[in-house]
Amino acid sequence: MNKIIKNKAARPDSQRYDAVQIYTVPRWKESEMSGDEYRISANADLYYKGNLVKRMSFSDVETAIRYLDGAEVYWRENGENYDRVDDSYLCDQESCTEIADVKYKRINGYTDRGDPEKLYDFNLYRVFCSKHKGRGDCALDDADHNYEQVQFLPEEKEMIDQIRQSKAA
Repeated sequence: MNKIIKNKAARPDSQRYDAVQIYTVPRWKESEMSGDEYRISANADLYYKGNLVKRMSFSDVETAIRYLDGAEVYWRENGENYDRVDDSYLCDQESCTEIADVKYKRINGYTDRGDPEKLYDFNLYRVFCSKHKGRGDCALDDADHNYEQVQFLPEEKEMIDQIRQSKAA
C-alpha cells in the first residue's frame, strides 16, 4: 500500500482498533424437512478511523461478547491479515477521522517507560487536524515541545487536496 505521507511515527498509545460494533444478524431459513423459520447469528465489526478492518461471526451476541478477545488473538496469531487502512493523511489523534491540516517533525524518541530513545530515522512525522494540533505539555513523546512544524511536501499536499475535494463532492 502506498502511503500519502511517508515516515509516520506511531503515537505511543495508538491502537489497532478504535471501535467495535456487535450486532444480531437475522436470516430466513427455508426447509421442507424441518420447516421455515428465522435464525440468528452475530457479527463483531472492528473499526479503525471509521473503516471496517475485520468482521468476525459468532452464534449470537452473548457469545461474541464472551469470545471476541480470544477470537481476535487467535486470528492475529495465525497470521490472518486485517484490512489495512491508509491513515497517513488522517489526524493522528486516536479515533479522529479528520484530514490532517498540520505536519510535525518528531524531535526526540522515547520508550514506553519514558526513557530517551535513539531515533534512527530523523525524519519521522505525525499529522493532526486543526482541532487536535495543540498537543499539550504533559507527555514526553506526544507534546508540543517534541514537535517542529514542517510543510507538507508538494505531492502530499496535492493528494490531500484531492481527498478533500472527493469528500466534498
